[in-house]
Order: sequence, then structure tokens, then C-alpha cells
Amino acid sequence: MKGIRRHMYWSATSTKPGFGSLILAKWNSFLRHVANKHADHPDPLYKVCNHGSLPARKWIKIGTAAYDKLKSLLTGKALLNDIKQLSPDAQTSCLEGFHATLNHWHPKMIVYAEDIKKLLFNLSKQEMKEVFDRYSARTPEPLTAQFSGHIDKETAVKARKEKQGQGISTQLFPAREEQEVLQEASCIFQEPASGSRAVRKCSKCKRPGHTRRNCPE
Repeated sequence: MKGIRRHMYWSATSTKPGFGSLILAKWNSFLRHVANKHADHPDPLYKVCNHGSLPARKWIKIGTAAYDKLKSLLTGKALLNDIKQLSPDAQTSCLEGFHATLNHWHPKMIVYAEDIKKLLFNLSKQEMKEVFDRYSARTPEPLTAQFSGHIDKETAVKARKEKQGQGISTQLFPAREEQEVLQEASCIFQEPASGSRAVRKCSKCKRPGHTRRNCPE
């Protein structure tokens, strides 16, 4: 799962904005990569894997039950449509994971009873202070303290700032100029065969592969 997740993020962050077809081509190459096939990929937009020599490891042979199962999971129509829409700039999976953790420990379906709400809203400042002092000692530890190996907030913030200051970012592959050439070549309109649907294009730049909403122009 870690390899699949890393490849998904790399496919998006190593591609210029608005080039969903290349993101999809990189994603589909993963099935050949795990079978120890790193060149001559069928999609002309991405023919060769972007890595050097690899150490000896076990590969998944094409045609085995494991390979067929993996292929069925990674090539679903809905998933492929979502892959093309991935943002090269930022992902929200970390925030979504944090919200999922909050919802697990503090479900939104649990609310204060109306009589308790009315009682709290009608208390004086002194009474509110007494209630706060009485129950503050019963406040549970932060969620991060419930997991082993966690670090304190100050250390996490410092590490985050240091990483941002280093300007670490994924390099585009291929280079931006080459991606622009590939995108231009892939935008050449071809007359659809009889009975087939025309290729949908961006209403702004008239090119396929993206929508007006994420148009790079």
C-alpha cells in the first residue's frame, strides 16, 4: 500500500497543472513496474519509468491471481477518472485523516442535551468559572497523546517549518518544456470513428485532458 500511495502522489506532483492525461499514464505504468517491466509502456505519454537500477526483489508476475486482483483494484473506471483530476499542487489527505480521527473519538452525532445547553447559557460568569474549574481537571489528554511514538507540538511545528524552508518539492518528469510538447501533441483533434463520441475539450483553451476549472491558461 505504501508503494501505491507514493506512486499516486508522485504521479500528480511530478506533472504540470492541467495535464491529467499524463498523470493517468504514470499511474497506469505502476502495473508494469510491479511486474519488472520498466520500459516500452503502452501509453505514448509515458514510455519509461523514472528510476535507475533497482535492487533484487520479488516481482508480481503478469497473469497470476495476485496481479489480476491488483489490476482490478487499480483500474476501476471511477478511480481512473479521479486520478486524472488529482491536484499537482497540494493534497488534503492529511487533513481528511485528521478529521476522520476527530470523528472517531468525538462523533458529530453526540450533542449536548437541550436542558444542559440552557443551563450553561444562563449561568453567571462566576458560576461558569466554578463549572470550568470543576471539570477542567477531567479534560482528557490531546488525541496525539493516545498514540505511541508521538512528538510534542513544538517539535512538530519546528520540523514542518524547517522542511518548508528547505524548499523540498517533487521535480517535474519529464521536464516542463517536454510536458508542454506532449500536451500539445495530445491535443491534436482526431475525427471520431462512426458511432463513437467526440473527445471532450476544455471550453476555455479548446484542448482535451482537463476542464475549464483547472485550465492552465
